[in-house]
Amino acid sequence: MTIADRTGSQQLEPWIKTLYERYGSQIDIAGVADVSMVPKPLHAVVRAVFRKRLTHSVMLDWDGSVVKLFEYKRGVANLYVIDRSGIILKRITGPLNASLERELFRTIDGAIADNRTR
Repeated sequence: MTIADRTGSQQLEPWIKTLYERYGSQIDIAGVADVSMVPKPLHAVVRAVFRKRLTHSVMLDWDGSVVKLFEYKRGVANLYVIDRSGIILKRITGPLNASLERELFRTIDGAIADNRTR
């Protein structure tokens, strides 16, 4: 799962591209956008912008209640590896770099392997 505000969303594209290249349809990626700073009269406009610009679905958190549950960091990409039973296995924040990429891949590979043995 990914969570970001407007600033952090700029860091998500390289992460998501890398994940799709490595895993394809082996994993699901769900996105949550913190749009709690958007005034209510602009909600429809923001929703339309998301639909127009993105090819994948992103859940819009209008009041920030969901993102608060995940204790996400504002201004950076937030990635969470969540297993099938809903347990957060890993949280990574910030722009893509080789070290964090290896860490994320290790966690996802382990979760996939665990799933196959069940």
